[in-house]
Amino acid sequence: MLGSGYNVTDFENYPLWYTESSYMHLAEAGVYSGIESITEYVKFGAYSGPYFHFSLGTRIPIALSAGAECSVGFIGEFFLDLENPDTTSLPNEETILTKGGGMHVTAFNSILYDLADTFKIKSARIYYPEGFMGEYADKFATDEMAEFLCDTMRTKCPDVWEHNILSQSKCKRKIRKLPTVDRKTSKAAKSRMKAKDGKAKAKNVFDNGLTNGWKANSLACRVLHTQFLVKGNANHCPHISFKPMEDVNGNIKCHTDDGIDNIMTEDELFLHGHLGPIFFGYDGFTNTETEDEAGEEVLE
Repeated sequence: MLGSGYNVTDFENYPLWYTESSYMHLAEAGVYSGIESITEYVKFGAYSGPYFHFSLGTRIPIALSAGAECSVGFIGEFFLDLENPDTTSLPNEETILTKGGGMHVTAFNSILYDLADTFKIKSARIYYPEGFMGEYADKFATDEMAEFLCDTMRTKCPDVWEHNILSQSKCKRKIRKLPTVDRKTSKAAKSRMKAKDGKAKAKNVFDNGLTNGWKANSLACRVLHTQFLVKGNANHCPHISFKPMEDVNGNIKCHTDDGIDNIMTEDELFLHGHLGPIFFGYDGFTNTETEDEAGEEVLE
């Protein structure tokens, strides 16, 4: 499997590993099919841009199954530096859109290879530790981000702007009223509550039954699709509308959540929850806060 040469940040060579029938499932965010869609969404999380500087740390492969289709897990770490993003695409390159700080995260990636098709990837499932997606999205709740989102809609999506009957001040008020994510109890946790003694018992830090959805009517969803707009994909314009609007595929996004739940098996969650601390020395993720967030200076 390692002979495939797969590198998550080598976007130019994605056609070597993915096909148009490949799909990627990111817990708490969505399912993305085909090379173009997979590349676009991975670039948001694993590519330096106007929100953060990304760097990849150690990755440890774990064989999960063997056969004509074989599954390999990767537990790895990455770093998001929100103090030093790539702001070259912004009108003012000195602008910091987020609350700053940084995040050190372990993630679990389960990749299903088709050996009969020269190591092509059939599916990839990515799971972040519980709480990360929520705390990450909380970093976006700034006046600078609200201004950026509204400026992008007004300049790159004029039809959407007109459809919502907006002014700059009205747009920013609407952005500020959005929840950062759609926080709720997962279906899996509700099932455990019914099946056992009324309590959702967490097996580890990665499975305590809470989700922080990025798909519903939230700030995080609009931050995600706005970056795609900045990169030049106008098909995402309907996704940042405050009023529901269909895109070119007839889909409506950033208004309802289709119920992204736990996408890992119990064994995979066990590996993630127990091997991460062993190899990397901490549980899940650490969040380095700024003075504004924590009330005291913690960054040098």
